[in-house]
Amino acid sequence: MKFPLELDIEIKRDSVLDGALAVVNAVRPNWDPARIQHKEFTAGITNRLFAFSLEKNGDTVLVRIYGDKTDGFIDRKKEKENMRVFPLVCDQMAKIHSIPVTDALPSIWRSLDKMCKIFPSSLTPCDQNDRFLAEFPGMSELLVRIDFLKRELESAPQSVALCHNDALLENIVLSCDRKSVTFIDYEYAGTNVTAYDIANHFNEWAGVEEVDYSLYPSREEQTEWIRRYLMSTKKYQGVKCLTVSDAEVDDMISWVNKFSAASHLFWAVWAIIQASSSDIDFDFLGYAITRYNEYKKQLEKNFRNVMYIVKRLFAKLAADSKQKRVQVFELPKELLTKAKKLTKKDYVVNADGFVECHTDGACSLNGKLGASGGIGVWFGPLHPLNVSIPLTKGRQTSNRAEIMAVVHAVEIVKASGCDKLEVKIDSHFTINCVEKWIQKWKLNGWKTTSGENVKNREELELLDSVSTIPVRYVYVPGHKGNVGNMEADKFAKSGAKYPVQEVKV
Repeated sequence: MKFPLELDIEIKRDSVLDGALAVVNAVRPNWDPARIQHKEFTAGITNRLFAFSLEKNGDTVLVRIYGDKTDGFIDRKKEKENMRVFPLVCDQMAKIHSIPVTDALPSIWRSLDKMCKIFPSSLTPCDQNDRFLAEFPGMSELLVRIDFLKRELESAPQSVALCHNDALLENIVLSCDRKSVTFIDYEYAGTNVTAYDIANHFNEWAGVEEVDYSLYPSREEQTEWIRRYLMSTKKYQGVKCLTVSDAEVDDMISWVNKFSAASHLFWAVWAIIQASSSDIDFDFLGYAITRYNEYKKQLEKNFRNVMYIVKRLFAKLAADSKQKRVQVFELPKELLTKAKKLTKKDYVVNADGFVECHTDGACSLNGKLGASGGIGVWFGPLHPLNVSIPLTKGRQTSNRAEIMAVVHAVEIVKASGCDKLEVKIDSHFTINCVEKWIQKWKLNGWKTTSGENVKNREELELLDSVSTIPVRYVYVPGHKGNVGNMEADKFAKSGAKYPVQEVKV
């Protein structure tokens, strides 16, 4: 049997054990189903984990089910109490960190960047949202705080290696003879600075459901742990002399404690996203607030330049106050009147409850003298709110037309009382502006990385201000036979042929 093995097995929530057994039967076809015994571990917060074995076989199959509760194997106090256990953890982590990798970029910054793109602006119900807004920073402040950590920690001298990135004690299995440990649950594994992986492990000594940061390792415990880790690292690197100097230990401790703040902030952001989307019975918001508060403590304790954050935030607020422009947009009166007469049932709505539409922008002589832009919005065949109008006065470009087409689509469905919109669009530019660049531009005073003013700033600010409902973007290849895309393109080109008229902005 070749691995990795792909199995066409559906595991349903109301019959998880049966599904897990089906997996075991597939990977261990010689096992007698009547003799298979199992154990479920049930103290985690995101997954379920089953161990299957035969009575005297010695072989064990672990089946991990995403999305439900899991359990741990080592009491979080045991590693501190049992001097025989933690050297095994040090050695196993050093072994993982010694596996050759080709990606030399730390994954934490990429992961935080991805999470910020789906970070919620609010939570439900109202009491949870009030707590969220009171205890957690907004996106602008969060980006400043991430930027500060990245600037401070990029100079870390430790190597980038394969890291587990979630080495809480529930993910460490102690062998029956207590002579070795195995790390499990590599969901968050990736390249990272090794000091981050150790810091994350130290943070997890505090536990998950009953968090107690007094269990964070003392200076003496850190010294002993890291000395053994560095000795194991040298062993796996083939270094003959395993002696570790006090200076090496002290330097690693310094960086580990700095990365502790990064670990806390990472899991705080993660927990907020879980609070907005997970159906697991766990106080993710409370956990996020606890991790965020601990991040701030570690920040003050281990960094000298924390005033950078304050200065940057004040600078941003001042820039926003100076540069902020009121964005007012009104749909053409005829469109607004029609939109108010419709409801969500008058639109195509997908399985997730999003109203669907296609948008496009067109421009003849794009960006040149005499250019003429047009906007196309298509909700469906003969839909009364399909749009084909010229681009308003101003720069006549296809990019500007693409953005304004989305603005019109958002305002139309809002006027009809709809609460979610899915925009199907063939513009990578528009999608990247919204999902990748706009937050960075706002933080940087609407300057590009090269220091130039962002083009289409007014249109992007307008789109940002009108997007008061969830808007999901789906890329559709242009001119490839997609009916909605072809219709939106036709409407945009038709709109571009009209004389340019003024719509109040």
